[in-house]
Amino acid sequence: MRQSPNRAETPSTAKSIGLAFLIVGGYWLAFGGLMSYVIETKQATSIARQLPPADPNGRTLQAGLTPAGVTYKNIELVPVGEPIDLDQNQLAFVGQTDEGYGLWSIKPDAGGKARAGGGGGRLAPRGIPAATGPVYLRIDDGRWQQVIQAGA
Repeated sequence: MRQSPNRAETPSTAKSIGLAFLIVGGYWLAFGGLMSYVIETKQATSIARQLPPADPNGRTLQAGLTPAGVTYKNIELVPVGEPIDLDQNQLAFVGQTDEGYGLWSIKPDAGGKARAGGGGGRLAPRGIPAATGPVYLRIDDGRWQQVIQAGA
């Protein structure tokens, strides 16, 4: 009777190598999947942080459709008077309303700085510290709608 050359029943070299490849492949598959999830999540988060800030010009009002009011942080601004023509070069962007409209105010004199508390006179909303005068919303026909702080 002939005996098996593999008396200790050890697996062959080919089986050992194949099993090793399966173990290492499974490890890398699990590790790769986990790392892919972590990296994609991190990239999505950092991309959201890298998005450009809101349009500094903000949306414009449609001519003839002036809203009853807009909000900036926790203050309400209401339109006053009729839309007027202004030189855009004399205005500076001071903020954006919660609705996405840009708020504009008179540029300070050369070297001048905006004063805290809406230091541009009685028509400057106190809730907009950068305002150096009356505050306006742009209208899509090139005119400007003045807004004041509600209750002021």
